[in-house]
Amino acid sequence: MIVWNSQGAKWDILWTNWAGPAVTPQTDDVVALVVEAGWAPWILPGKVVINNVYPYDIDSGRYNESGATKSPCCTAIEDSRRRKAAWIPWVKTPADMDAGIRTNSRCSMGGILMPNRMQMQGQPSRYVFNGHKRPVVRVQLGARRDVEMTILLVHLISGYWRNAQAEMDDLTATMSTLIPQSTLGMVVGDMNIDLLTRVPNVPAGWHILNCGVATQQSGGELDWALLYNPAGLNLTTNAAVLQQYKSGANPADHSVMQYTVT
Repeated sequence: MIVWNSQGAKWDILWTNWAGPAVTPQTDDVVALVVEAGWAPWILPGKVVINNVYPYDIDSGRYNESGATKSPCCTAIEDSRRRKAAWIPWVKTPADMDAGIRTNSRCSMGGILMPNRMQMQGQPSRYVFNGHKRPVVRVQLGARRDVEMTILLVHLISGYWRNAQAEMDDLTATMSTLIPQSTLGMVVGDMNIDLLTRVPNVPAGWHILNCGVATQQSGGELDWALLYNPAGLNLTTNAAVLQQYKSGANPADHSVMQYTVT
């Protein structure tokens, strides 16, 4: 799993440098998820609805053929029928847009699914938790019609770690209601709790996956994951930095992260 706070509209950079190489050749199920995803290259400019899921669909009336043709990411998605992608905008309401109020599409979320054994179970969905600044995206994966893993993509509130901890507490308390019983769950994204200076409260059955180094330009380890393993399965896990912030092909101030669960 590749997870990146890309700071807006870097889908082609994501594919060319990290997602594409992960499936060339492909031996594993690979998911690439992005917070601060910016505008999806396959969606035409114009009004979009907050919290709606906009899948990669060439038959959609919102399909941006011109943009997709120029995008290596879109070309790669079309190269395989099994590959899926979706974009979930975080924008102001249509009424705000009619009034000329500027939208904040940079803070949207999205991802690409590149399955080997598993497939996406239904479309991604989005939840708005009471009191949370940003919504949460849920993606479910599994073989055939059985969900084996549920992923929650988050961008927890920044500025004060206790507020991020409160949002994380809501997620961990709610996870059991969002997934089939005894299956795996993960929370990934920009957690905004610095593991180099804070030890977050983690309930029983949850495990932190991190690499122990700064993942953000400010010097904090803000990009890490939580694994929920209620059945106590014997798993092999790993967290690693694929590309450090502001280095190589990564112009963002967050590192590109990779999480492996087998």
